[in-house]
Amino acid sequence: MTDIARYQQKSKTLSALSIAGVALTLGLAGCSNSETTEAAADGSATTEGQNIELLNVSYDVARDFYKDYNPLFVEHYKAENPNSNILIKQSHGGSSKQALSVANGLQADVATMNQGSDIELLEKKRLG
Repeated sequence: MTDIARYQQKSKTLSALSIAGVALTLGLAGCSNSETTEAAADGSATTEGQNIELLNVSYDVARDFYKDYNPLFVEHYKAENPNSNILIKQSHGGSSKQALSVANGLQADVATMNQGSDIELLEKKRLG
């Protein structure tokens, strides 16, 4: 398989697995953002753009996945929302440690865990 074919396959897989889930998270999460509005010459308001900052809290093994995925997601989101800029910050560690951090107040916009008990903890805290 050529490098281009591998990249295309990886892109398709990443898209199929995550774009919808992360896009939904963008719509539902209380992410940090700011919007600059200016008055146009005719007196109407125009939007300059939106700056979105997301914190993805995840388990260690997912680090490589998100290292490859985040730029693809940013490119996809920017293509559909040209006036927006998105910055994705990451926090990676053991799944249980990350789940406890979120349960204890770490403001995650996206949380991915690999153990059912960690997901249940976030559910019990009404964070999932």
